[in-house]
Amino acid sequence: MKSFITSVSVALLAPAILVSASRDQTEADGDDDIVSILSATSSGMEDDFDPTTAMLMTDDGFSESPLFDHEKVNPILDFAASHLGRPYRSGGKGPSAFDCSGFTSYVFKKFGYSLNPSSSTQYTQGEPIDLRMVRPGDLLFFSGRKISTTRVGHVAMVVDVDESTGRIRFIHAANGGGIRYDSYPDDPYYSKRFIGARRIITHDSEETPEADL
Repeated sequence: MKSFITSVSVALLAPAILVSASRDQTEADGDDDIVSILSATSSGMEDDFDPTTAMLMTDDGFSESPLFDHEKVNPILDFAASHLGRPYRSGGKGPSAFDCSGFTSYVFKKFGYSLNPSSSTQYTQGEPIDLRMVRPGDLLFFSGRKISTTRVGHVAMVVDVDESTGRIRFIHAANGGGIRYDSYPDDPYYSKRFIGARRIITHDSEETPEADL
């Protein structure tokens, strides 16, 4: 009788054991397939992958967009640079003199982008960008002279980003210096006043018009 019960138990358990073993093998095969897909994708992208045009989403919920459209951004950077040395003037909208938001709105307007002439309002335009995603053409916003305030009082445009150090060089209309380059975060004045960044130029926006020079 004992032998009969043992035989029945084995017979009943055998399918379950086989199903479990089959499931484990299937999961293992699935893992192998995933690894193979990732490996194949990685190896196929090594030569063609360009991180400056990758699609990224941050944990902070910032919108997804390509990082840098060279064809749209480079002419804008060149046009901005052509104004280096122009004097600062409060309320100046160009072309002979500028304040910070007057300069960015003037430059972007030449390429079909409409920016409000107020830096605080410009901070509501475009897409919010995490500092880790900042690329040339993006706008950086700072507080004014008072470090304690969180109110936007200054705006600048990113020119280049050093990926190895995180150093961001930007062009702006500086009070007392006119149109010039400065950098973040190695300049303590701006590192203490940084508020946020916005992207005006997106990859999927309409084709940028030629500059009206």
